[in-house]
Amino acid sequence: ESEGDEDGISEEDAEALFQISDLNAEDDEEGLDVKEFIVLCTVGFILADSEETANFAEGSLLAKDKNFRNAMMDILKAYLIFDRSAKGYIEEADLAKMLTNDFDDGGATQLLLTDERWKELDVDGSGRVDFQEFVYAFSQWCSLEDDDDEEDE
Repeated sequence: ESEGDEDGISEEDAEALFQISDLNAEDDEEGLDVKEFIVLCTVGFILADSEETANFAEGSLLAKDKNFRNAMMDILKAYLIFDRSAKGYIEEADLAKMLTNDFDDGGATQLLLTDERWKELDVDGSGRVDFQEFVYAFSQWCSLEDDDDEEDE
C-alpha cells in the first residue's frame, strides 16, 4: 500500500486517478476540464465503492450525498447497458447491433449512432469506447441539454 494522508488518498493514487481521467492530455491545457473532472469523480466513486476500506471516500460529504451516489450509479448502469459482457470497452459494431436488435422501432434507434456521435464517444479514436470515454461523452451530452434548457428560458 502506498503512503499518503491517513485520512485521504495517497499522492500516487491521486496521480493515477488524474492520469486516467485526463482524456485530453495531448492538449496544452493544464489540469482537468469539467467533463474530465466528472470522469475522475465517477472512477473514484467506483473504486471507493468497490473497496470497503477506501479511506478517501468514507468521511467525505460526497460519499454521504444520496444525489451524488445516485448520479454515479446511473452513469455506471448506463455504461453497462452497452458493455453487457463487461469487456471494459464498447465497439461500434456491437453498439450498432444492439441498437438494431434490442429496439422494435423500425430502425429509428440506430439512427442515433451517427459518425459524429461515435466520434464524441471514441475520444482517443481507438475504435473502442472505454468507461472513461463514455463518462466524458455522457457528461458532455448532459451539459448540452442543460445549455439548451437555459436558452429556452
